[in-house]
Amino acid sequence: MTDFEKYMNQFVEFLDSEKKSILITGLDDDAKVRMVLNGLNERYKNGMIRCSELGRIAEIINGAFHNKHLPSKISGQKVYSVGNMEITFSKYVDSIVRHTIGERFDFVLYFPIETVLFPGKEKYLNQLLNNISHTGSSKIVLLTTNDHKKNLKALRDIADEHIHYDISNDNPELLEVVKSNLGDFEYPLFE
Repeated sequence: MTDFEKYMNQFVEFLDSEKKSILITGLDDDAKVRMVLNGLNERYKNGMIRCSELGRIAEIINGAFHNKHLPSKISGQKVYSVGNMEITFSKYVDSIVRHTIGERFDFVLYFPIETVLFPGKEKYLNQLLNNISHTGSSKIVLLTTNDHKKNLKALRDIADEHIHYDISNDNPELLEVVKSNLGDFEYPLFE
């Protein structure tokens, strides 16, 4: 069984469970995006992706699939077809919410979320946590990118489940590149 199959099975088990929220971490950002969107596509028809900015989200998703699923410019006013799903995009940064988010959607995916984990970005982390606490869909997915040196404790503390997408079998080359650039490190960071 490949790493992708292993973590896809875990993710689908979460989707079929009563648990509401999941944090997904790991070093292979493209593989995580493919796993999450493929898993959601198997189960759901409509969802919302809440991102820090709309500017690069299409590039990230299209790049992960090596295919143009989305136009290069995304509008928060339109609905986009991604696989079998209808997806709405919106921003969580600079958004303090006092109403319920996403209650008419099957899921809300917060992605990417690593930008709020940098030191000095506590205001944005608090905005993200506020958004998550006001999310009314039955499933909330928190998907990190570039998270190998960031403290994920605040996100882990609010998630019902955590999948750390290990790439030692499917992408050992990437793992070696990261290790050669960073040296030995404990990952993910929760302290």
